[in-house]
Amino acid sequence: MTPSEKLLEYLNNGSKGHLDLHGADLKAISVDLRSAKLIGANLSGADLSGLYLRYADLRFANLRDANLSGADLLGANLSDADLSNANLSNADLSESTLKNAKFVNSNLTKANLKRAFMPKAILRNANLSEADLEGAYLKDADLSETELTGTNLSGIKLFEVIFTGANYNNAILKGAKFLGVNDFMFSLNLKIEKRMPDSTPVSVFKPADWPFLKNRKN
Repeated sequence: MTPSEKLLEYLNNGSKGHLDLHGADLKAISVDLRSAKLIGANLSGADLSGLYLRYADLRFANLRDANLSGADLLGANLSDADLSNANLSNADLSESTLKNAKFVNSNLTKANLKRAFMPKAILRNANLSEADLEGAYLKDADLSETELTGTNLSGIKLFEVIFTGANYNNAILKGAKFLGVNDFMFSLNLKIEKRMPDSTPVSVFKPADWPFLKNRKN
């Protein structure tokens, strides 16, 4: 049975059981994966580049070392998924749910993460160069050692995010707001004011200030 047939059978059976397609080449499959239920699927090392996965349910999925470059994951649910070492360059993750998701050492260059919901996401040593995180929500997230060169962080709102060792050279931080300003944030604020004097200063905010949170769970 080919990977495509195996996937189609799994979906036709109501996504019951465990789907194991590790290392499979799925980039050319003809199966419609919009809103597909792939909870807990093993897709480690699989080639999912360019696939249309809008609103797919990929909670708890194993996507380690997977190739998701250019994939359309708008509105997808990847909570608790492991995407460590995955290639998500140029992927569309806008409005996706990424609670507790792991992106350790992942490639997210030029990825679209606009309005993504990312509480407790782990992005240690991930490459987010030139990615777009405008309006994203991060609470207790780990961005230590993360590459944020040229990343769009405008309008982003963060609660107690770890930025230790992160490189935010030339990042766009206009209107960025933080809750719980510490010494690092104070330093960050000074650098913003020095580099972009016309930008909105980093500031503290309350959850009620952000209407987008009304329909999302922490």
